[in-house]
Amino acid sequence: MSGNIVELQLAPRKLMGPLYIKDELYVGTWPVGNVQRYVGGGAWEPISQAGDEREIMAMVIYNQKLYVGSFPSSNVWLLDAKELTFIANLDSTPDVTYRRVWSMAVYEGKLFAGTLPMGRVMSLETGLNATVDYALPSGWQHLVATREGKRLQIYVNGHCLSLIHL
Repeated sequence: MSGNIVELQLAPRKLMGPLYIKDELYVGTWPVGNVQRYVGGGAWEPISQAGDEREIMAMVIYNQKLYVGSFPSSNVWLLDAKELTFIANLDSTPDVTYRRVWSMAVYEGKLFAGTLPMGRVMSLETGLNATVDYALPSGWQHLVATREGKRLQIYVNGHCLSLIHL
Protein backbone atom coordinates (compact mmCIF):
# COMPACT_ATOMS: atom_id res chain seq x y z
CA MET A 1 0.00 0.00 0.00
CA SER A 2 1.33 3.43 -0.82
CA GLY A 3 0.25 6.83 0.41
CA ASN A 4 1.19 9.72 2.62
CA ILE A 5 0.77 9.66 6.36
CA VAL A 6 0.28 13.10 7.84
CA GLU A 7 0.32 13.79 11.57
CA LEU A 8 -2.12 16.46 12.76
CA GLN A 9 -0.90 18.18 15.92
CA LEU A 10 -2.94 19.68 18.72
CA ALA A 11 -0.24 20.96 21.06
CA PRO A 12 -0.03 20.69 23.98
CA ARG A 13 -3.00 18.30 24.09
CA LYS A 14 -3.31 14.80 22.70
CA LEU A 15 -6.02 13.71 20.27
CA MET A 16 -8.26 10.77 21.11
CA GLY A 17 -10.71 8.85 18.92
CA PRO A 18 -11.03 10.78 15.65
CA LEU A 19 -14.50 10.68 14.11
CA TYR A 20 -15.68 11.89 10.71
CA ILE A 21 -19.14 13.53 10.67
CA LYS A 22 -20.83 15.18 7.70
CA ASP A 23 -17.55 16.13 5.96
CA GLU A 24 -15.90 17.27 9.21
CA LEU A 25 -13.26 15.67 11.44
CA TYR A 26 -13.88 15.69 15.20
CA VAL A 27 -11.65 14.47 18.02
CA GLY A 28 -11.76 14.10 21.77
CA THR A 29 -8.79 15.38 23.78
CA TRP A 30 -6.67 14.59 26.79
CA PRO A 31 -5.95 16.04 29.37
CA VAL A 32 -8.76 18.59 29.02
CA GLY A 33 -11.70 16.36 28.00
CA ASN A 34 -13.16 18.44 25.22
CA VAL A 35 -14.34 17.84 21.65
CA GLN A 36 -12.61 19.73 18.84
CA ARG A 37 -13.23 20.13 15.10
CA TYR A 38 -10.47 20.26 12.48
CA VAL A 39 -10.67 23.54 10.54
CA GLY A 40 -7.67 22.94 8.25
CA GLY A 41 -4.08 24.03 8.06
CA GLY A 42 -3.24 22.21 11.29
CA ALA A 43 -5.82 24.25 13.25
CA TRP A 44 -8.52 22.88 15.57
CA GLU A 45 -11.60 24.62 16.95
CA PRO A 46 -12.67 23.74 20.52
CA ILE A 47 -16.37 22.83 20.44
CA SER A 48 -17.35 21.92 24.01
CA GLN A 49 -15.94 20.71 27.33
CA ALA A 50 -17.27 17.56 29.05
CA GLY A 51 -17.81 19.06 32.50
CA ASP A 52 -14.79 18.35 34.73
CA GLU A 53 -13.74 15.29 32.73
CA ARG A 54 -10.08 14.90 31.71
CA GLU A 55 -10.37 12.73 28.60
CA ILE A 56 -12.80 11.85 25.82
CA MET A 57 -12.18 8.13 25.36
CA ALA A 58 -14.90 6.97 22.96
CA MET A 59 -16.93 8.69 20.24
CA VAL A 60 -19.80 7.39 18.09
CA ILE A 61 -22.67 8.67 15.95
CA TYR A 62 -26.08 7.44 17.12
CA ASN A 63 -29.37 8.75 15.65
CA GLN A 64 -27.38 11.40 13.76
CA LYS A 65 -25.91 12.81 16.99
CA LEU A 66 -22.40 12.58 18.45
CA TYR A 67 -22.12 10.72 21.77
CA VAL A 68 -18.87 10.55 23.75
CA GLY A 69 -17.63 8.55 26.72
CA SER A 70 -15.32 10.16 29.27
CA PHE A 71 -12.67 9.66 31.94
CA PRO A 72 -12.27 9.80 34.98
CA SER A 73 -15.98 9.67 35.91
CA SER A 74 -17.32 7.20 33.29
CA ASN A 75 -19.91 9.61 31.90
CA VAL A 76 -21.75 9.65 28.57
CA TRP A 77 -22.30 13.01 26.86
CA LEU A 78 -24.32 14.13 23.82
CA LEU A 79 -23.01 16.85 21.49
CA ASP A 80 -26.02 18.85 20.33
CA ALA A 81 -25.88 22.39 18.93
CA LYS A 82 -22.14 22.60 19.73
CA GLU A 83 -22.71 21.88 23.43
CA LEU A 84 -21.94 18.66 25.34
CA THR A 85 -24.88 17.65 27.52
CA PHE A 86 -24.52 15.10 30.33
CA ILE A 87 -26.58 11.95 29.66
CA ALA A 88 -25.59 9.41 32.33
CA ASN A 89 -22.91 8.07 34.65
CA LEU A 90 -22.27 4.41 33.82
CA ASP A 91 -19.80 3.27 36.49
CA SER A 92 -20.05 4.11 40.18
CA THR A 93 -17.61 1.51 41.49
CA PRO A 94 -16.81 2.56 45.10
CA ASP A 95 -13.28 3.36 46.30
CA VAL A 96 -11.91 3.78 42.77
CA THR A 97 -10.25 6.96 41.53
CA TYR A 98 -10.62 6.38 37.80
CA ARG A 99 -13.68 5.19 35.91
CA ARG A 100 -14.14 5.31 32.16
CA VAL A 101 -16.44 4.73 29.22
CA TRP A 102 -13.71 3.30 27.01
CA SER A 103 -15.67 1.99 24.01
CA MET A 104 -18.93 2.74 22.20
CA ALA A 105 -20.73 1.07 19.30
CA VAL A 106 -24.14 1.07 17.63
CA TYR A 107 -25.79 -2.31 17.06
CA GLU A 108 -29.40 -3.28 16.29
CA GLY A 109 -30.56 0.30 16.80
CA LYS A 110 -29.02 0.72 20.26
CA LEU A 111 -25.97 2.58 21.56
CA PHE A 112 -23.65 0.33 23.58
CA ALA A 113 -20.91 1.51 25.94
CA GLY A 114 -18.19 -0.50 27.68
CA THR A 115 -17.05 0.60 31.16
CA LEU A 116 -14.03 0.10 33.40
CA PRO A 117 -13.35 -0.88 36.14
CA MET A 118 -16.91 -2.25 36.43
CA GLY A 119 -16.36 -4.21 33.21
CA ARG A 120 -19.95 -4.01 32.04
CA VAL A 121 -21.60 -3.12 28.75
CA MET A 122 -24.60 -0.79 28.98
CA SER A 123 -27.06 0.15 26.24
CA LEU A 124 -29.22 3.14 25.41
CA GLU A 125 -32.10 3.29 22.97
CA THR A 126 -33.65 6.57 21.83
CA GLY A 127 -36.44 5.85 19.42
CA LEU A 128 -36.69 2.77 17.25
CA ASN A 129 -34.35 2.14 14.34
CA ALA A 130 -34.22 -0.39 11.57
CA THR A 131 -30.53 -1.22 10.99
CA VAL A 132 -28.27 -3.45 8.94
CA ASP A 133 -25.31 -4.07 11.24
CA TYR A 134 -22.68 -5.39 8.86
CA ALA A 135 -20.70 -4.16 5.88
CA LEU A 136 -22.42 -4.42 2.52
CA PRO A 137 -20.59 -6.06 -0.40
CA SER A 138 -18.42 -3.77 -2.47
CA GLY A 139 -19.99 -2.19 -5.55
CA TRP A 140 -23.40 -0.69 -6.14
CA GLN A 141 -26.25 -1.87 -3.91
CA HIS A 142 -29.97 -1.09 -4.16
CA LEU A 143 -31.17 0.18 -0.76
CA VAL A 144 -34.77 0.91 0.21
CA ALA A 145 -36.10 1.98 3.62
CA THR A 146 -39.85 1.89 4.14
CA ARG A 147 -42.41 2.65 6.80
CA GLU A 148 -45.71 0.85 6.43
CA GLY A 149 -48.10 1.50 9.29
CA LYS A 150 -46.18 0.41 12.36
CA ARG A 151 -43.33 -1.36 10.54
CA LEU A 152 -39.89 -0.05 9.57
CA GLN A 153 -38.04 -2.12 6.98
CA ILE A 154 -34.70 -2.00 5.19
CA TYR A 155 -34.26 -3.81 1.89
CA VAL A 156 -30.88 -4.48 0.27
CA ASN A 157 -31.03 -5.71 -3.33
CA GLY A 158 -34.69 -6.67 -2.89
CA HIS A 159 -34.20 -8.68 0.33
CA CYS A 160 -35.66 -7.48 3.63
CA LEU A 161 -32.69 -7.40 6.03
CA SER A 162 -34.30 -5.50 8.89
CA LEU A 163 -37.85 -5.33 10.23
CA ILE A 164 -38.88 -3.35 13.31
CA HIS A 165 -42.43 -3.14 14.72
CA LEU A 166 -43.20 0.25 16.27
